[in-house]
Amino acid sequence: MYHDAQDFYLSMEKDVLVLSIRKGTYISPADLPLKQELPDPFTFEDGRRVLTVSDWEERSEELQDMYHYYMYGYKPDTSGEQVSYEKTEQGLQVQVTRELYSDIDATRAVVTGFSRWGKASLVIGMMDKRFALINPHASGAGGMASFRYSLEGKVYPWGTAGRSEPLDALHSESLAHWFNSVFLAFKDPAALPFDQHELAALMAPRALLLTGGYEDDWVNPEGMYVSYAEAERVYKFLGAENQIGIAYRSGGHNRTQEDISHLLDYCDWRLRGIQPKTTDFKSSLYEPWRQGID
Repeated sequence: MYHDAQDFYLSMEKDVLVLSIRKGTYISPADLPLKQELPDPFTFEDGRRVLTVSDWEERSEELQDMYHYYMYGYKPDTSGEQVSYEKTEQGLQVQVTRELYSDIDATRAVVTGFSRWGKASLVIGMMDKRFALINPHASGAGGMASFRYSLEGKVYPWGTAGRSEPLDALHSESLAHWFNSVFLAFKDPAALPFDQHELAALMAPRALLLTGGYEDDWVNPEGMYVSYAEAERVYKFLGAENQIGIAYRSGGHNRTQEDISHLLDYCDWRLRGIQPKTTDFKSSLYEPWRQGID
């Protein structure tokens, strides 16, 4: 329902913008088939297989457009943008003149975030290729955690996994504004035409480090590990296996000095060539994830 004519025309303008930006023609969430298994990042929507690096470049564009349309919305084109304003008798005049943050060094720039901002760091990494290293920390559902794999009730040496953040939690009044309106129409995660290992794969071949706590049940830590392991397949395909890493620690939902040390060591390794001494950034306490891996 629109409160006034301005709301109506703003909504129409947004719809026209989306239609002009998006590259594909998409099925509504209600009409998508339910798929319990993880989607294959190496299979195009038309069934073709990714066989070469150039194929992956095309497939990654397809995946990114799907994420824009179904989940996160479209990033406005801000190239050449700088905002200034002037008061006049007619009102406020706003002028855009050049690109913001044009001096970012794409060989050293890092984006990281914790929890909600962990989700955001992945989205930023997808949309802005100027970041050489992405670190989503404890990002959970809507970030690195697989929608299709919840480990609630699984018994580990450190305890029994509790409830993890479900899809409908992201539709709540307090969280829904993080996503677009199309995403809010999904009722079953099996209807999603992608899963978060494919979002992680869109960072490739840039560096990606997954961090978090084994006992942070709400963010589905093993579900994040599943996404890491599946995204690693893409990194291996691109010859960039060392560009994706994992560094979990004991504990729950916080950011500790250990997490920060892991990030700094990984940055030193991937951006400065300094070999890590305390972790190989591949080991975890989880059983190896084998499904779909040769």
